[in-house]
Amino acid sequence: MAHFRSHNNPFQGQNHPNSNNMMGPVNVLFVGNLSFFCEERDLQNLFGQYAPVQSIRIVRNDDKTRSLMYGFVAMASNQEAMEMVKLFNDHLFMGRRMK
Repeated sequence: MAHFRSHNNPFQGQNHPNSNNMMGPVNVLFVGNLSFFCEERDLQNLFGQYAPVQSIRIVRNDDKTRSLMYGFVAMASNQEAMEMVKLFNDHLFMGRRMK
Protein backbone atom coordinates (compact mmCIF):
# COMPACT_ATOMS: atom_id res chain seq x y z
CA MET A 1 0.00 0.00 0.00
CA ALA A 2 2.99 2.27 -0.08
CA HIS A 3 2.01 3.35 -3.59
CA PHE A 4 0.14 6.55 -2.80
CA ARG A 5 -0.78 9.02 -5.47
CA SER A 6 -3.45 11.51 -6.37
CA HIS A 7 -5.57 10.93 -9.47
CA ASN A 8 -8.62 12.23 -11.18
CA ASN A 9 -11.51 9.82 -10.75
CA PRO A 10 -10.06 6.32 -11.43
CA PHE A 11 -13.58 4.86 -11.34
CA GLN A 12 -15.07 7.14 -14.02
CA GLY A 13 -17.13 5.24 -16.57
CA GLN A 14 -17.00 1.98 -14.63
CA ASN A 15 -19.88 0.08 -13.13
CA HIS A 16 -18.93 0.97 -9.58
CA PRO A 17 -20.70 2.74 -6.71
CA ASN A 18 -19.94 6.48 -6.71
CA SER A 19 -18.29 6.20 -10.14
CA ASN A 20 -19.87 9.41 -11.36
CA ASN A 21 -20.20 11.19 -8.02
CA MET A 22 -16.51 11.93 -7.42
CA MET A 23 -15.53 15.42 -8.48
CA GLY A 24 -12.01 16.61 -9.17
CA PRO A 25 -8.83 15.07 -7.77
CA VAL A 26 -9.11 12.37 -5.14
CA ASN A 27 -6.57 10.56 -3.04
CA VAL A 28 -6.31 6.98 -4.21
CA LEU A 29 -4.40 4.19 -2.51
CA PHE A 30 -3.17 1.14 -4.38
CA VAL A 31 -3.77 -1.84 -2.09
CA GLY A 32 -1.89 -4.99 -3.05
CA ASN A 33 -1.47 -8.55 -1.86
CA LEU A 34 -5.17 -8.96 -1.08
CA SER A 35 -6.79 -12.33 -0.50
CA PHE A 36 -8.52 -13.92 -3.50
CA PHE A 37 -11.65 -13.86 -1.34
CA CYS A 38 -11.50 -10.16 -0.43
CA GLU A 39 -14.57 -8.17 -1.46
CA GLU A 40 -15.14 -4.42 -1.64
CA ARG A 41 -17.25 -4.57 1.53
CA ASP A 42 -14.30 -6.12 3.43
CA LEU A 43 -12.06 -3.17 2.54
CA GLN A 44 -14.90 -0.75 3.27
CA ASN A 45 -15.32 -2.24 6.73
CA LEU A 46 -11.59 -2.07 7.43
CA PHE A 47 -10.79 1.42 6.11
CA GLY A 48 -14.17 2.86 7.08
CA GLN A 49 -13.40 2.32 10.78
CA TYR A 50 -10.83 5.12 10.58
CA ALA A 51 -11.98 7.57 7.90
CA PRO A 52 -14.73 8.02 5.31
CA VAL A 53 -14.07 6.07 2.12
CA GLN A 54 -15.19 7.62 -1.16
CA SER A 55 -14.94 4.52 -3.31
CA ILE A 56 -13.34 1.08 -3.53
CA ARG A 57 -12.53 -1.09 -6.52
CA ILE A 58 -10.99 -4.56 -6.45
CA VAL A 59 -9.56 -5.56 -9.83
CA ARG A 60 -10.90 -8.90 -11.05
CA ASN A 61 -10.19 -11.36 -13.86
CA ASP A 62 -12.03 -11.04 -17.18
CA ASP A 63 -15.09 -13.02 -16.13
CA LYS A 64 -15.24 -11.16 -12.78
CA THR A 65 -15.09 -14.39 -10.75
CA ARG A 66 -11.74 -13.93 -9.06
CA SER A 67 -9.76 -11.09 -7.53
CA LEU A 68 -6.38 -10.30 -9.05
CA MET A 69 -5.28 -9.57 -5.47
CA TYR A 70 -5.12 -5.79 -5.73
CA GLY A 71 -7.43 -2.84 -5.72
CA PHE A 72 -7.85 0.87 -5.13
CA VAL A 73 -9.31 2.79 -2.20
CA ALA A 74 -10.25 6.45 -2.69
CA MET A 75 -10.15 8.59 0.45
CA ALA A 76 -11.60 12.08 0.86
CA SER A 77 -8.34 13.86 1.67
CA ASN A 78 -4.59 13.61 1.36
CA GLN A 79 -4.26 13.55 5.15
CA GLU A 80 -6.70 10.63 5.52
CA ALA A 81 -4.98 8.70 2.73
CA MET A 82 -1.57 9.14 4.35
CA GLU A 83 -2.97 7.96 7.69
CA MET A 84 -4.32 4.81 5.99
CA VAL A 85 -0.85 4.09 4.56
CA LYS A 86 0.64 4.36 8.07
CA LEU A 87 -2.07 2.15 9.57
CA PHE A 88 -2.33 -0.56 6.94
CA ASN A 89 0.96 -0.95 5.10
CA ASP A 90 2.12 -4.50 5.94
CA HIS A 91 -1.11 -5.05 7.93
CA LEU A 92 -2.27 -8.68 8.18
CA PHE A 93 -5.75 -8.82 6.62
CA MET A 94 -7.63 -11.97 5.64
CA GLY A 95 -4.46 -14.03 6.00
CA ARG A 96 -2.22 -11.82 3.82
CA ARG A 97 -0.02 -8.76 4.45
CA MET A 98 -1.34 -5.77 2.53
CA LYS A 99 1.23 -3.78 0.57
